[in-house]
Amino acid sequence: MSKRGWYTFKSKSGHSYLYSNTKKSFIFISDKLDELLVLLKNGSDFSEFLNEKSKNKDSDYEDWLHYYNLLILLRENRYFDDYDRNHFIDDRLTIQDYNIDNCKSLCFEVTQNCNLSCTYCAYGDLYENKRVSDTKVLQFETAKLMIDYAKENFGNKFVITIGFYGGEPLLNFQLIRRIVDYAKNQLEKIDFQMTTNGVLLDRYMDYIAENKFKLAISLDGDVNNNIYRVDNEGGETFERVANNIELLKNKWTEYFRGYVRILSLINFTSNIKEILKFFNDKFQIVPYFSFLSPIDVNKSKLDEYYKMSKDYYKFFGERSIQKSSSNKSQQTHPSEVDLFETLRTYSGNFYENHSEIFLKTKCLRLITGTCKPFEKLFITTNGKILPCERIDQKFFFGEIINGKVIMKPHHVIEQFNSYIDKVSSSCKSCYIIEKCTLCLFHCGFNDEKVVCRNIRDKEEFISMLSNNISYLEEYPELYNLMSKKDYDIVK
Repeated sequence: MSKRGWYTFKSKSGHSYLYSNTKKSFIFISDKLDELLVLLKNGSDFSEFLNEKSKNKDSDYEDWLHYYNLLILLRENRYFDDYDRNHFIDDRLTIQDYNIDNCKSLCFEVTQNCNLSCTYCAYGDLYENKRVSDTKVLQFETAKLMIDYAKENFGNKFVITIGFYGGEPLLNFQLIRRIVDYAKNQLEKIDFQMTTNGVLLDRYMDYIAENKFKLAISLDGDVNNNIYRVDNEGGETFERVANNIELLKNKWTEYFRGYVRILSLINFTSNIKEILKFFNDKFQIVPYFSFLSPIDVNKSKLDEYYKMSKDYYKFFGERSIQKSSSNKSQQTHPSEVDLFETLRTYSGNFYENHSEIFLKTKCLRLITGTCKPFEKLFITTNGKILPCERIDQKFFFGEIINGKVIMKPHHVIEQFNSYIDKVSSSCKSCYIIEKCTLCLFHCGFNDEKVVCRNIRDKEEFISMLSNNISYLEEYPELYNLMSKKDYDIVK
């Protein structure tokens, strides 16, 4: 379905812009051209407008004529053509494009048990996403079967990352050790990663460091910013975790600098300056920030959720706060992330690969921002195989049962496409369909009805363009920075 393919908007500084979706181009325009574009938009008669300017001996008549000719030139070059933003809405996956040999990560839910009771836990009372399994601990045989399956089917295209998830994974450390030892014997190219609350880190840090785990430790800041991370008796956990991080840093300094990062979940009480100062003074590190998820919040807990949550952009505040550190792995400011995604999608100057530049072939594009199937597989304690640990078990791709891995790639592709079919009708009315980052499995499937919380109308689309161009006006050096091959977003 074709729509008008161009829009005009003003930046916060009052500058006028034309955006052509057909040409994927932003153009800085004068006030006179802006006024002429309003006439074009409304279907008005240009000759009558120009004659009126001529009769009144308008001193700017020659300027008006110049900008009218510029408008004609733009029209002849198709800047005002209609544009079908849904041009890829019927694209679907094929087994030739996505197969099991594209897998880069296996993540094992080694236990559902945890030694903490964090107030905002995704599996706590704040959310409706409850675990349905009666099997609280993963069996080694289940993990072994999955590794054997990987050896037989994944090939050697990629390094396979073996991850460990909980609950608190270190509560089942002996299983982690067995999986690591077995994976080393079976798979040629592997590495390991784990997220931990850090309470038991002092017991197992030597093994973790020796095997060069990519380690993420959860700590929300100093004692005042860590109030929601409590143990099962409601006691504070800050001192134990902070002491363990310091022990790891002092004992395994090179490993700490190269493989460890701190995850801080931001809540209403969080103070970015206090948090950054604490981590810099204590560990000489910059944390990675995340925010309370708005997905599947328990309706009876909405008031509590809103009391705890904090606006993403307000928390980061001025860009200079985040750019004050020389730490290269520092998290990218959210406004910068949004600008990059906007330029990549709408400027026409960003390419995924050389084929797009020289052969004019586009990579397969699917609606929503869902990860490609098979790139990652998550194995639950009861043997369900999911595309991600953040997804409800009802969307499982396969399962490990009766001594076998049951997963048919063709069926997975068909299943994936069926979910795309369900959500596509909602996507047709969305103006940011090309920029969507929402996971398909978080689109609010309710039987056959899909409720998407990310749909944006035309006014919201234009506002998004204005906000991003305004940010680029404020920090123009970002364009050259983002144009470099090695530019990287750290979310």
